[in-house]
Amino acid sequence: MNTNIHICKEGNLNHQHSPHRQLAATAGFWIGGKIYWVRNRNEKIIPEEGISLHIKEVPLHSQIKFFEIYFRNHLQKNQQVKLVCKHYYPYLAEEHFAFVSPVEKVLFHMANQTIYLVNASFNGKGMQQMTVLPQWYANTGKIWKSLEKGVLSYQPMAKGMPASIFAIDLDLPAGTMRKAKSWIIKGNNKDELLRLNRILLKSK
Repeated sequence: MNTNIHICKEGNLNHQHSPHRQLAATAGFWIGGKIYWVRNRNEKIIPEEGISLHIKEVPLHSQIKFFEIYFRNHLQKNQQVKLVCKHYYPYLAEEHFAFVSPVEKVLFHMANQTIYLVNASFNGKGMQQMTVLPQWYANTGKIWKSLEKGVLSYQPMAKGMPASIFAIDLDLPAGTMRKAKSWIIKGNNKDELLRLNRILLKSK
């Protein structure tokens, strides 16, 4: 069954709504039972893991925030990591609701009359784990069912101050660099967001 989303136009939320407002996003990676977040910058190097991550925002469209996320394996051995990203709405919202859409295989946020679609890909694979949790869980170990195995704690929806989190498995051969992609699409028409999402999925 497809997800139906309707934006209510009644009421006065203009003082809270802004076309420039966007979800906040924080990327990181899981490796060997540990999580490393990239906070307030676009690059992180973990010498003890032999992994570095670089985030580049690419301008594509006024409705889209598009990120290229580069992983480099500095060691002479193959490594298995997970790209982990969390998204939340950093502004006051009269209503903020977020949920996993298993049919469309995306995450949705709805805040102040705007819909936000979150998705990502790596080598043709989409988000393999998705969850929506209270925002105050996002910086704690409560997002994990098993940190040791890299398994997120699954919850399909949350309201109030939710954060969505996803994970994608990445294979990093010895001495190589790999690129993952992540994006946020905003608007007030679900079909248009899904149309743009399909275009991004088909892009290289």
